[in-house]
Amino acid sequence: MKNKVRIAFFADPHIKHRKIQSQTDFGAPSKWLPRKAIRALNDIKPNYIFGLGDLTATGHKKDWQGYKRWVQKLEAPVFDLMGNHDRDYTIFQSHNYGEGFFTVLGRVSATKAVKIGNLIFILISEEHDPEGNKKLLTSTVPLRTFEFIEKILKKYSPDHNIFVLSHTLLRGTTALSNDWSFNDINDWKTISERFFQLFEKYPVVAHLTGHAHIDYRYRAKLKDIGEKKYKQKVGKFINGKDFESLPNTHFLNMPCVDTAHGWIGSNFALLRKLGKATAKAKRSPFRWLYIQLEEKGPPIFDILYTSKIHYILGRPAVYYLDVVPGKDTIKIITRWVGKNKDTEQYNVDLKIPIELGITPHAEVISTALSLQNKENLQITRDNWFQIPASKKGWGIFSQRFTKMRELIGIKVDAKNLEDYTVWWQGSTTKGKTWTTEWTRTFSELGKVNAVKIKVEFQAEKSPAKIKDIIIKTKKPAS
Repeated sequence: MKNKVRIAFFADPHIKHRKIQSQTDFGAPSKWLPRKAIRALNDIKPNYIFGLGDLTATGHKKDWQGYKRWVQKLEAPVFDLMGNHDRDYTIFQSHNYGEGFFTVLGRVSATKAVKIGNLIFILISEEHDPEGNKKLLTSTVPLRTFEFIEKILKKYSPDHNIFVLSHTLLRGTTALSNDWSFNDINDWKTISERFFQLFEKYPVVAHLTGHAHIDYRYRAKLKDIGEKKYKQKVGKFINGKDFESLPNTHFLNMPCVDTAHGWIGSNFALLRKLGKATAKAKRSPFRWLYIQLEEKGPPIFDILYTSKIHYILGRPAVYYLDVVPGKDTIKIITRWVGKNKDTEQYNVDLKIPIELGITPHAEVISTALSLQNKENLQITRDNWFQIPASKKGWGIFSQRFTKMRELIGIKVDAKNLEDYTVWWQGSTTKGKTWTTEWTRTFSELGKVNAVKIKVEFQAEKSPAKIKDIIIKTKKPAS
């Protein structure tokens, strides 16, 4: 069909180092998994591809270089978001808060909205503090991000089909949603409820996530689900309207490219519990030992995966759907990476029939200000971050605009902030190139379609809490 648009999805490739390899539990990284995923995604022949986070293993610059090489082998434009592995993954592996997503890949905004016809895809990147620090969240979605989501929903939900894409599955939805990594903490329960409140208020077709490294065929046993009211939620795709406790939204937890990571935790409940318990310690010996062992030895996973043992090791998968004008349903099709063949499908009900227009294309319609790098900024949940009492901290932020804009300053929504200083860089190429020098005078930049700022903060005698930073611009001429 002439105007049909095909969209593919992948989750959790966990690219490790500069080579195109995926992180494993034990043994050298896997070459097999990411290369098979490239073949499967290209054979689908999509017009666009969305990545649902954990693009890298640790967020190190070398990992981003490897992910860039992997993405360059895909034959369609990629829109991706950041998961918990894409920031500073653990207290033993703190690097630069996923700076390579911006500097190596050239992304300007990690959280954004993309429009294709009358379909809107809202990509939500998580903020993250090193795992193992029990005083702070491991991964979070701050209030400012929910305000961004609601702004898009309020404007577009009446006459568009909305899809929300993020990394971590919401509690009480699909299989293992209450029991994977940090999903069992009260903070993530609060975050899940905030998503649900938005989905109740505005019509949302589907919420797509990754994060849980389990076989695409996985069907949880009732005892794995936990709370009785959720006991019927088995499998990875469900329709929320079938459950009294959920909004009328499809919840699609995408199985991952990298089934070699998390395989032990997903298949052996006792070890998963041990890992959870020790990871809450500030210096987790279990996590330290795991990190020391995970890349040692021969490529065990690749050796084993050449046989029929994939039935035990798990089947990695990617997904795709066809957007066809006039249709009021779409089919999410599972493609098993190993055999490069379609295996399962799930029907998704749309809110209104599809319209694509004469020349359908993907358009970034809005972006949020993204934190590129930081020092002495502590990520929180309700606020965006905080600076310790009487201390200084700095952050580098960036944002892309849909049209050329003239800058008029910034607004910092904060409490207990003594002072802050701002340096500016601009771009007229949507972030592909930047002005070479930082300037304290934003008017020197003229009109830009992307901006980068470095802000140095000074806290008062109490910790400074930063709720939001807003880049102020003149409205573009209509």
